[in-house]
Amino acid sequence: MQRWLGLGFLGLLAACGNPLQINDSCNNGYYSADNCASSLHWPDGSKVNFEFSSAVPKYVRPAIAHAALDYNNILARTSIALNAESNAAPVWLGQVTTVSGDGVNGIYWISEPWPWPNEPDTDAMTVVIFSPDRITEADIFLRADSFNKRNLSTMETIHSIDTSIEDGDINVKWSYLLALHEFGHALGRVHNTTKDSIMQPAVRIEQISIGLSKSDVDVLGTVYALRPNSMLLD
Repeated sequence: MQRWLGLGFLGLLAACGNPLQINDSCNNGYYSADNCASSLHWPDGSKVNFEFSSAVPKYVRPAIAHAALDYNNILARTSIALNAESNAAPVWLGQVTTVSGDGVNGIYWISEPWPWPNEPDTDAMTVVIFSPDRITEADIFLRADSFNKRNLSTMETIHSIDTSIEDGDINVKWSYLLALHEFGHALGRVHNTTKDSIMQPAVRIEQISIGLSKSDVDVLGTVYALRPNSMLLD
């Protein structure tokens, strides 16, 4: 039987079905369903295919794809697949339950009202579907108002994933940081307070110069095989 949990950026919502209890306080950096004896993550060698919903603006997609690429440059056998031109995820109809558990790893652009009223300050949310011992689906929800309240331009920004994220405009930087954080949740990671980690509950824009830190790579390496001689491992 599958359960779900939600993981928020700038806030944390952990919800799961009974009787399975999810532990988010383990020191291993991952959620656990068995009192920290093991970690919830994708099976080794998984190709995690994400799809955009049609509402996700084109100007945020390349930076999100770049975040996925950064993980792929580190992970040896597990990968995140994402086509920035695809709109294969279902249309958002206002209910999380209509898209989570449908077998599609979707990325959604959510206008108000935010579906998590008890988490009013969150800028994004990732809902993870899992069996007792592994992740089976992950959906990422980006809050449109997160961009609006920061007075970010809604104009489409021309930006290639081959262009330096650090040299991009604020749209590019914010999209990249949100995606890097939420993909971490999608891989099973929880919030932590380690300095420079992308998984801090509140990530500063200055994190753009770091991206995935050495501590992030170290935690990923505890459950996923990593590429040898990775630049981030130096």
